[in-house]
Amino acid sequence: MRFSAEVVIDASAERVWAVYADVARWPEWTKSVTSVTPLDPGPLRLVR
Repeated sequence: MRFSAEVVIDASAERVWAVYADVARWPEWTKSVTSVTPLDPGPLRLVR
């Protein structure tokens, strides 16, 4: 099974990443996240 969703955001990719990467603040804007506990030090980063 595959599915996808798309959201258009009127902001630069850099601004979107800055908000998304601020993991500690996720509970402020998404109801499905009630708390955040970092497992690794440092900022969120993209790993490929």
